[in-house]
Amino acid sequence: LLLGDLLVDAGVVTSDELAEALDAQRSIIGSRRRLGHVLVDLGFATERQIADCLADQLGLEVADLTKVPLSPDAVRLLSRGVAQRLGVIVLAQDDDRLTVAVTDPTDVVALDDVRLHTGTSELTVLVATESQVRDHLTRVWSLSEDSTDVTTYFDAIELNTPEQEDGGASADDAPTVRLVSLVLADGVAAGRPRLQSDIEV
Repeated sequence: LLLGDLLVDAGVVTSDELAEALDAQRSIIGSRRRLGHVLVDLGFATERQIADCLADQLGLEVADLTKVPLSPDAVRLLSRGVAQRLGVIVLAQDDDRLTVAVTDPTDVVALDDVRLHTGTSELTVLVATESQVRDHLTRVWSLSEDSTDVTTYFDAIELNTPEQEDGGASADDAPTVRLVSLVLADGVAAGRPRLQSDIEV
């Protein structure tokens, strides 16, 4: 069954509301907005109602991503753009099986795309709300990017740390202290924290 049919059968939306949502979805030229998103925008259902309905009808579990530990390495098995387009976030990898949270488990094309992009055929599918998937993709990718910047910056500082005559580094010049000092100073000057590889140290 398709998402709309499941929601009508479960009494979450009426046939008329589904028809209106489908018309609205088709009227947005070039849009890839998923039906669930349109139904929520029109006020016909909430994200949680949709997730609960799908999980109940398909015998799946609902994943509350605020309580699920996320692995950046697993999340990044799908590029950010692909994950957002498909409404999918990879939660874990166990040998040849991935655990994924999806906004629409009836979208078999999206699940096939996950298999194609990750090279993994076995999927454990959970249901999640669209806003949680979107927000956690943004958070994990932002943390991953910031972490990479900090690591690179930290390494650069460590390589350029002067040593005292006795071979030991001065406490004031310790990499961690210098990193924090430079970030704070740069934040004051620019009005926000800014980690860039071209800051002079």
